[in-house]
Amino acid sequence: MFLPFTIVRCNWDYIAILTALSIFLIVCALFGAWLRYRIDTPEILGYVSAMTIDNPDISIPGVELGSASSLDGLQRTQLLKDLRV
Repeated sequence: MFLPFTIVRCNWDYIAILTALSIFLIVCALFGAWLRYRIDTPEILGYVSAMTIDNPDISIPGVELGSASSLDGLQRTQLLKDLRV
């Protein structure tokens, strides 16, 4: 018997797993987009170290008052990791 095309069999278990995971990933993407739309907070953590430069009300342990502006942002942020904001 001659067939002009190749017959391919599918494994229905793999098709079911692929479909379930694809639906799960689509739901996760839609939930992530919904969360990004619903969460309406400003990005303030990047500016915390900038608000503490030469602030007399905030003492950074190990740094003299007035010399904190000589630190770069990453060093100042590491020194402020235990400071409650």
